Amino acid sequence: MEERSAEYMDQNAHYEEEAKKIATLKGQVELFRKEIQELHLKLDQEMNKNVKLEFDNKNLESTLETLQRNKETLIAERDALRDTIDELRLDLNATGENNVSKELQSSPGGIKEKIERLETENKALREGQGGQAALAVSIRSYNSYKCYDIFLSDLTR
Repeated sequence: MEERSAEYMDQNAHYEEEAKKIATLKGQVELFRKEIQELHLKLDQEMNKNVKLEFDNKNLESTLETLQRNKETLIAERDALRDTIDELRLDLNATGENNVSKELQSSPGGIKEKIERLETENKALREGQGGQAALAVSIRSYNSYKCYDIFLSDLTR
């Protein structure tokens, strides 16, 4: 009987040790579950941020493409207008007449207005976009009108 009692005591001691180990492990398992939930939440947040950034990136890329096409169009128009101005200078030098100003104002599409608009747009593109750019464009537009009138008066001399 004493042997059985000793055996039961040993088994009880063993079971108590196992119960302590299991309790410790349960606490660790709960801690790991909470950490996993937090990490899943963080992962979801980061994935949402990533989706938003990809969307913004696509929008910015399309805006960039549009701006590049506009820039190319403006450059082509600028070059065409420079050619027109060069031709008008040559005509003026060849004929010696003062018809340049009349030709610019009476040309289809108003080359003078086009030149002024393109100059302001070109300057706005150089300055970048923003609140100060609009102010700078307005100021430069005003100055370009004055410079353009001076340019035309120089051509007619």
